[in-house]
Amino acid sequence: MAIRIPWDKHEAAILLDACLAVIDNRLSRVDAISKVSRTLREKAIRKGYVIDPVYRNENGISMQLNIMMALILEIPSGLHGASKLFIDIVHLYKTNPEQFQKVLENAKKGGIVMPSNKEDFYRWLDSSVHPSDVLYIKKDCDLVDTYSKNNIKLKYSLFETNQLADIQKVINVIKKDVFFRAKNERQIQKIEKALNEYFRFMKEFLSHNKSAFTPEEKRESKTNRCGDEAIISERNINTNEKDFLDVDFEQYKKILSKDYKKGFRLNDKLSLKRFRMQWQCTFKNELQYTDEAICKHIAHITIHHGDMAYLPEDMLNENTKCRLLTYITTLFSEGKSAIYYEALYHKFADDFAIGRINNPEMLKTYLSYVNEGNMYLHKSYITSDSNVEIDNTDEVRSFLIAQEKPMRTENIIFSMPHISKDKIREVIAGANSSEFVRNKKGEYFHADIIKFTQQEIGLITEWISNSIADKKYMGGKELIDTIQTKLPSIMERYSFLTWLGLRDVLAYKLKNVFSFKGQIISAYGEDLSMSDIFANFAKTHEHFTLTQLDMLKSDLDTSIYFDSVYANSLRINKNDFVSVDQARFDIDATDIVIGQFCCDDFISIKEISLFGGFPNAYFPWNQFLLQHYVANYSKKYKLIHTGFTATKPVGAIVKRDSQINRFDDVIIRVLAESKIPLNVNDALQYLYDTGYISRRSYNSLDTVLVKANQYRKNKGE
Repeated sequence: MAIRIPWDKHEAAILLDACLAVIDNRLSRVDAISKVSRTLREKAIRKGYVIDPVYRNENGISMQLNIMMALILEIPSGLHGASKLFIDIVHLYKTNPEQFQKVLENAKKGGIVMPSNKEDFYRWLDSSVHPSDVLYIKKDCDLVDTYSKNNIKLKYSLFETNQLADIQKVINVIKKDVFFRAKNERQIQKIEKALNEYFRFMKEFLSHNKSAFTPEEKRESKTNRCGDEAIISERNINTNEKDFLDVDFEQYKKILSKDYKKGFRLNDKLSLKRFRMQWQCTFKNELQYTDEAICKHIAHITIHHGDMAYLPEDMLNENTKCRLLTYITTLFSEGKSAIYYEALYHKFADDFAIGRINNPEMLKTYLSYVNEGNMYLHKSYITSDSNVEIDNTDEVRSFLIAQEKPMRTENIIFSMPHISKDKIREVIAGANSSEFVRNKKGEYFHADIIKFTQQEIGLITEWISNSIADKKYMGGKELIDTIQTKLPSIMERYSFLTWLGLRDVLAYKLKNVFSFKGQIISAYGEDLSMSDIFANFAKTHEHFTLTQLDMLKSDLDTSIYFDSVYANSLRINKNDFVSVDQARFDIDATDIVIGQFCCDDFISIKEISLFGGFPNAYFPWNQFLLQHYVANYSKKYKLIHTGFTATKPVGAIVKRDSQINRFDDVIIRVLAESKIPLNVNDALQYLYDTGYISRRSYNSLDTVLVKANQYRKNKGE
């Protein structure tokens, strides 16, 4: 059973270090959370703890990161109070950074990196095998290590496991991998001998630590007492020389090239029957081998993708193959760390269309076949080094900074053909792309190409702070207008900069000082939205007008958020709003009067135009006040509509005990029960005239008309 383990100072130091990386823009928040979670979970496992999926998981680390960030920046976190451990580690960092670094270094030494047996094995080889064998054993074990990490059935390093069962699994997979053995046919015996030596080394290495053997391994060792020899020395039958003795592979190639350009389906009885017929027709003799042997022969000279086999020369001609490999070599020599299959596929799409490479996955299969050890194949890309860590963000960042100007997305993709276009789009416009600024639609630059002086940043920060102190926010357009008026030199230095680009640059550079949400800038951690601004405006005014809302709308370069306004004020007529506490409705009496008008399940607001019988509401009754009353106060009625508008109260007053809950349901009945022809133009005009919609448009009208027509038929009209 997993136990709950309290945080220690080393874990706190690792978390604090990640927070500093986020604050300094060296690491994204998402990556920091993932990295800390992975590090602390691995650290616990190496200490021998039994942990569950909840232990130091990303959700928990996210919350702890917020708490630690708040301590570092000395701002409220919005969460529960920080622990004494967190307070102490932050205090240590701020008052004694040298001592904090020692704690952090000790934390990072805590075995969070998988141990490798590689160096110990290499030293063991020098004293345990013949000197002439050392070099090829090292080379072949390195080859198998790369194969093991990339193989979908393994996904771990040969050198980074201390379990004999894991090593045995690598051996077993290689014994059954026809493709690997065919590809490495000339050296397969040496590979087997190299693995034989590595297994012998690990048995000696682990013999002093019996706990390293699982019960399965102990049982297995009884049946495998011959050890090294029994495990590996038997050669796989698929590549045994006797299978290929006296085989004329040129005859196989002739038929495959002539009749199987689109590939041969291995182990398919119908395909084999057809192949035998074509053989007899071509060579005038019967193919004498068994179906199994024929499949082995074909597999030996072809590339396999799925259950299909292709001749390499049919997949890609020699000239294109040379250009492809030269292009890859050139990109690596230019310093590219990785090349995506998708990018390569699109680069050579016209050439591949002539051959038999139909998608990036087939290209990957082909490259794995022609690879001579100068590239490493991963799931979606290739590298020139097995230890390369891919960072597309860093490559795109360096490229855009070097350009010193905005670039169209398609030009970025064209200039970086080794990275897939989807990866580039994810970098510049994905969830963690704030450093990549959209200057206008389809045009991006990196925020670091825009330089502000200390005085400029100081003034901008002061303007935002003053606005927040005055009204709790500053609008993005308001800020840009102020900069253009008071600091025109910025726009003069960067003539390409749009107001959108300037706003988002400031959002990136000041993200740890203020909160930027859309066009609203607020105090750090508050994240005010447009809806919040309109709600706050309504709350803080005893009386305001539609004209004032229009001015706020213009200042923020947005639309009026009427739902927020109506929720925090009372609209008493077309132009005026008052505070909510001024509402004085006799709800029961008012609902009785509405009932005198609403004899069916619903009625439009427009149908109530006589208010002489309504009880005193301290404000003159009108359709705006009626709309607001039904929306927020009525007990027996509810408002169903498409939204509040500036100039026209529309919608349906619906009985709460009816089965009507959607506006579509209202207008289906309205149209069905009307006498109008059920077409788009007549329907829109009718709904507008009867006060259900404020303009002659409705998104789902086609569907509504179909249902209204069916409703009419069911009613017999």
